[in-house]
Amino acid sequence: MIDALEQRCTTDFRPVPRLPIWQWAEQECDFARAPSYETPLKGPYKVDVAPYTKQLLDWCQDPEVREIVVRKCSRAGVSEAVLMWLRWIVSVSPMPTYYLTADQLLAERFMKSRIKRGWAVCRDTWRKYKEAQSTEHDIRFAGMDFRISWPNAKGAFKQDGWAAIVADEFSTWKEFAADMLRKRAGTYRFHTIFMLSSPDPTRRGAETDPIISEYEATDQNLWTMKDPKTGTPFIWEFGGVKDPHGLKWPDDARDQETGQWDLERVRTEAYYITPDGTRIDNADRVRVSADGVWVPSNDKAPTHVRGCWIVGPMVPFLDGDFGVLAYRFLEAKRKGGKALRSYFYENWADVGDMPNSDTIAHTNLRGRELEYVKGEPFFDCPAIVVPEKSVKGLFMTADVQKYHIWWVTRWWMSSGERCETGLESWGNAANFTDLSGIVETAKPNAIGIDIGGWGKSRTTGEIHPRFGEVVDFCADTGAIALKGSDSMKGDLHFYDNMDPTEGRKSNSRHGAKYSRLEWNTDIMRGKLLSAMRGETPFAWHVYRMPERDYVRQVMSTEKVDGEWRTRKGFTDDHLFDCEAMQFALARFDNFIV
Repeated sequence: MIDALEQRCTTDFRPVPRLPIWQWAEQECDFARAPSYETPLKGPYKVDVAPYTKQLLDWCQDPEVREIVVRKCSRAGVSEAVLMWLRWIVSVSPMPTYYLTADQLLAERFMKSRIKRGWAVCRDTWRKYKEAQSTEHDIRFAGMDFRISWPNAKGAFKQDGWAAIVADEFSTWKEFAADMLRKRAGTYRFHTIFMLSSPDPTRRGAETDPIISEYEATDQNLWTMKDPKTGTPFIWEFGGVKDPHGLKWPDDARDQETGQWDLERVRTEAYYITPDGTRIDNADRVRVSADGVWVPSNDKAPTHVRGCWIVGPMVPFLDGDFGVLAYRFLEAKRKGGKALRSYFYENWADVGDMPNSDTIAHTNLRGRELEYVKGEPFFDCPAIVVPEKSVKGLFMTADVQKYHIWWVTRWWMSSGERCETGLESWGNAANFTDLSGIVETAKPNAIGIDIGGWGKSRTTGEIHPRFGEVVDFCADTGAIALKGSDSMKGDLHFYDNMDPTEGRKSNSRHGAKYSRLEWNTDIMRGKLLSAMRGETPFAWHVYRMPERDYVRQVMSTEKVDGEWRTRKGFTDDHLFDCEAMQFALARFDNFIV
């Protein structure tokens, strides 16, 4: 009897198997049912039209995935995949759902033309919509609520909680909005937040763009295909003049006298070269891309967050054609920097190094990469021979800005005859409390904090409040205050037993002391540039595939005619300063001369 009861309970309470969302959509959704719906697609929904969206829909259904971040080019077809997810929610798995997009006008247009009209694509969602109570921004279905809003709307991040949230046009949002968004889903254990956007060309750089910064905190999936001839995995990349692979077009399409391109030839004859040298013509682009799979490139990411990067050639529509991408690039280059910047944002979801420009060098640190990962000591790499008698030290340096503190941790190893150094990690902290937590985890042997920009005001003579934070942190932790100088003689000057209250109104830290190290910026910056070029007697390493933001910041500065300047096309240089200060600490501790 007990066995019979157990069998019945097992049968009655077994979870009902659900189709994958994309398979449900293929069976239930037909665009022909909604002739006024805005889409280039016709007839029954087919996920293989944009095969890269299949995994996105699987993640939406995965109970282990809480956040999905899609860094994408324009017109990638991801919005339609998201709308299929919303239709599936209404029809199969009702839950409170929230859709936020850039502004009120876009939200109201999207609600009318895509969401409300789109319910007709599926018979069941259309029936439930007709029975629901609907206003301009809300739809109250029998089993769930749906709302559309925008980040600046009053109460957008307050009051109600939501189990499913879509954050569209995410790059136009304020940087702190992501954390506020997470709080709206926090009351639901199995919530899903889907962030999608092309980068915003009005942002100052990759580090300030929310979709790029959120993507870099994920497992960073790249659409990876097999070379048609060699079978070697590769990804779509723009490439550049100095790169043998990437998007190409005939050299003879350019007039030798005028320098003008025959844009019609470029449009019709552009092609792609893989890293193995295989040529792919546009006629084969969609077929080659369709065989791709998402491959994660960041194995240190939390397991509940998934991210992917969608670029132009993946798109199965005209926007992804090699000829269209090449034509748009040359037109943008002709128009100038802003147009070129927008080109890379919209077509490659990237900040763009102006790679086919003769005035901007193609930059990378591939020659300095070793086979180890972020967060690990470089000397654990099999390629590194650790001398029997060697001294090791982990140094942290930090560049203090008004609202952030950028930091770098780097291992140094010396045997007396040879020195090597390898990047361990980097990042930014909001305040010194957060930095203290990072210090506690990393446990560096030496810490250097930049104090250069936070002294007395030239106009008022008052000490800047941030100066007090720096010297108090140094007094509390034993960190050294670093002050760069471009006019000092020698390379280092050390001052001990400094008073942190000197020049400040508060005398609450009477008796506390800190140390200050003045360093020659010209010498240490020069050592850094030489090390990055591999021109020093010691080896300077970074881990495999360092993040783009790190590479751009570290390579942001150059010396021309004796003057240090930020390179054209680069904005932030905080990590360059952190790496230069690493040399000051290494020199001070006798790792280098």
